[in-house]
Amino acid sequence: KKPKTPKEPPKTGDDRNAGVYGGLIGLALVGILGARRANRRRKEM
Repeated sequence: KKPKTPKEPPKTGDDRNAGVYGGLIGLALVGILGARRANRRRKEM
């Protein structure tokens, strides 16, 4: 039998943390993509 994770009451704190981390990851990805595009443009110039 797989150990069942105890069901917690509606987790508001966890959702908030997940949202914050998700936002940071999203911003990081956008920043990386933006930097790559900028580098490509600079090389083409």
